[in-house]
Amino acid sequence: GDPDLQVNFNGISGDMSALYDFACVADRGMVIDGGVSGTTRVTGLGNDVTIKGAVYAGADFYNKADGIASKAYYDTSSAKYTSCNGQDTDSMYSGIYVDGAKLRLATSKLVVPGTIAAMNRAELVVTSVTQSSNDYAEVWADGIVLDGYTLKNGGDTLKGSSIDMRAKAFIYDDLELNANSSSFTLNGEYYGYSFSSKDERIFTGNTVSGIKKYLGTSSDGTGVDGQAHYNSSSIILNGENTNLDLSNVDAMYIAGQSYIEVSKKVNKGTTTVGDEETETKTYEFYNDGTQTAYSESNNYTTDGTAVGKSKTSVEDYKTGEAVSIKSNQLAYIPKGMVTETDKGYFINLPNSLKVGKVGEFYKKFWDDLSNIPVVKTVISNKDYYFFDFSNVDRTDNTMNQFIADYTKLFTEEDISTIDTTDTTEDTSVSTLTDITDYDYFSVELLKVSTDENDEVTNIYSNAAITTKEGSTFKVTAKSSSVDALLKAANYLNDAQSGSIAVTDADQYTDSDKAILSGNITNELESQYREMKYMLTNKSTDTVGIETAKNAKLNELTPIKYYFNFDAIEDKTYQTKSGYKVWMSEGDITISDSGDLQGIILAKGDVSFDKSVTEFNGLIVSAGKVYVGHSMDILANEQIVKTILRECDETRSLSGSDNMSLVCDIFTKFVSKYKPTTGDAVATESYKSIGTIGIDDILSMKNWKKNVD
Repeated sequence: GDPDLQVNFNGISGDMSALYDFACVADRGMVIDGGVSGTTRVTGLGNDVTIKGAVYAGADFYNKADGIASKAYYDTSSAKYTSCNGQDTDSMYSGIYVDGAKLRLATSKLVVPGTIAAMNRAELVVTSVTQSSNDYAEVWADGIVLDGYTLKNGGDTLKGSSIDMRAKAFIYDDLELNANSSSFTLNGEYYGYSFSSKDERIFTGNTVSGIKKYLGTSSDGTGVDGQAHYNSSSIILNGENTNLDLSNVDAMYIAGQSYIEVSKKVNKGTTTVGDEETETKTYEFYNDGTQTAYSESNNYTTDGTAVGKSKTSVEDYKTGEAVSIKSNQLAYIPKGMVTETDKGYFINLPNSLKVGKVGEFYKKFWDDLSNIPVVKTVISNKDYYFFDFSNVDRTDNTMNQFIADYTKLFTEEDISTIDTTDTTEDTSVSTLTDITDYDYFSVELLKVSTDENDEVTNIYSNAAITTKEGSTFKVTAKSSSVDALLKAANYLNDAQSGSIAVTDADQYTDSDKAILSGNITNELESQYREMKYMLTNKSTDTVGIETAKNAKLNELTPIKYYFNFDAIEDKTYQTKSGYKVWMSEGDITISDSGDLQGIILAKGDVSFDKSVTEFNGLIVSAGKVYVGHSMDILANEQIVKTILRECDETRSLSGSDNMSLVCDIFTKFVSKYKPTTGDAVATESYKSIGTIGIDDILSMKNWKKNVD
């Protein structure tokens, strides 16, 4: 016979299905620490951590509203959080911060409104939950950074940080390989979709003096010019002997340009790691000793320039490339013949690039090719000059073509291929930097897919791609393939029911591609908002979707959407199935030893005693989640559902036996009990499909139906 189970779908007020996938929701980020011996980090790689399940981990110093009352659930007025300043490395790269440890992430979704950071020889491996060759993890993040020190790994082989992903990666800002001998490998798809001159982030009150002005963003998040590369997606290799392997990328879309960062100063030093001396880096606000340092009283003028500080010495310079090697970032430095006028700095372009069709091509970018505008900046008290690409139309191929032609000036066999109808070529390039000379800066490997004509395939970019073959470097203009755009459009259409119109690949003109890429960028930005707020871009909650698209950035946190943290009290519960719930109005250290199963809900930070070897269930923190030893963290939907159901069943009990507070903290949970003035009354028809557990289906009375 039919089982005695009824589900009233009309009674569902929300959907928790996306939340059930998550092992951890940490509003201020996760820290995976490799372990410290005394004051010195131990030699070799430290702790080994595995996380199975989706993870949300935000930055700690931006896009966080202040105070519990605003439902940010993190009191930034507390002195404890002054380290969340955007200046210290662990704050600057907050999100998922892996420091000298190995982290294996088997996940369906990784949502990081901050940085995925592999620091100090860390190893990060990201795969799908199934770990199938046919499945990919979804990675949504502001940026990815590999940084920190490098150690010898036996003999003379250097070993830096590494990241290996099997994923569809949607990266708002940059992928940076800053550490020497670091490695990044991606199997899947990569979409760097942001291109803007404004930084719209909103910063918390406890950032150090002047950081909002230093980063070029107003406190209300309206955005001003400054560290504009935050909104310009690119891939940058700043470390020597780095390995960037994109050869297994099926599709890549990069909307931004790489940059030379001059808005913050890098201080190099040394430290002892085990028995070896290593190089370290720290960061501070830029001040070369001759310019006025930032302070709260050092206000901005209307054009975004700080009073007492030269605008050209503050702003980060954008190059003409989307995938760039550090030495190439110096590609646009004229060594001489720079003319300074009251209107700025200029240089005379070589005749080779001024005449014929080439000249006509560049005149639509620079009117007077004898007076090309140049940006001056000061790095470590030295003057550098760069061609000014600030007015380039990103839908134009100008930058790509210019860089390709520029490199030909230094290669005798290629100079003749510059398309010109003028025979009076001046091939002298003595005033320019030879960007084909990489002797002083080695990159071990930068691989991308190329076809039989050596063209970059599966990549759509608004700027040039730098590739390497053997020991030779080559600057290649963007691929004309539209495949990457179509893959991105199809993904978005699967998520949101065909909101982007697509046609056959061979029907796209360059103009059509530019329009399509603009639509994809806009839609990905919208989808990222939904991921940050609702943990999914496939929700049917129209009110939630509208809220996500219109809210300020500091209001986009899943804690606000899925939880009522105002109701949290300092309590610990144990359900009849033996699962446990830890709740804390502040920080909490989980000290129960062994393999733990349950739910952790904390307004502050969450950390684990070394006796904890495994945690199954769900961790939610309005602060940070710290893992400082080897352990496993596993999402478990059935544990979470069982806890909520068993806590819900205690509504008629009194005192500590009533655990229904746990259910009330989950805003999308629908009780199976109808409230009454007396005891709570169970009503099966009021149950939400989201709260059904396996014992609802396999209950004893259902099994014994029609059985004598």
